[in-house]
Amino acid sequence: MTDLLFPTIPGVTATGNALCDYKTLPTATVHPTQVTPSSTPPPPPVSTPPPQPSPDLAVIIYREDYCGDISCSSEGHVYDIKPGEPVDCCSNPSNDVDRFAYTEDVQNDTSDYPISSEKFTSHDSWKSCQYVGHANEVGTFSCDGFDKPVQCIIPTAGGQSCNNAHSLAEDQFTPIVYCEWHSI
Repeated sequence: MTDLLFPTIPGVTATGNALCDYKTLPTATVHPTQVTPSSTPPPPPVSTPPPQPSPDLAVIIYREDYCGDISCSSEGHVYDIKPGEPVDCCSNPSNDVDRFAYTEDVQNDTSDYPISSEKFTSHDSWKSCQYVGHANEVGTFSCDGFDKPVQCIIPTAGGQSCNNAHSLAEDQFTPIVYCEWHSI
């Protein structure tokens, strides 16, 4: 039978006659288990390399295919740009920083001909810059002061037709190489 004056509370016993005179029974002390070090060291903390800076300089190479009344020719034009900056080849084709000729008209050539620029200065400060690649394989771009050559890509920019309505000549600019890097 339960005593109404002194109800049973687990872990607590009543002493005396007062309702508020409770004592807590002693509780067991739990000792943590001792851990012995394992024979293998813990793995080192995972570190991530710092983020690479975004490229802030670029060059884009366009192939100009020009057909006049009698013959056709192809020429490469290298333009200094900032990444994502458009080039208007038609309004100012002489704004290029380098120009190189192909040995023949390559507009419809499917062979693996070399594409290499002359050495030039890029963005007014990078000296002896040169692109070296092939028609069937995008190449690399390097300048004095680069740790290693920059791997270039095929640009996503569209071609530009610079045909004049009053001329029979055809003048087409096709982007063929894009290279970008972070300046030091």
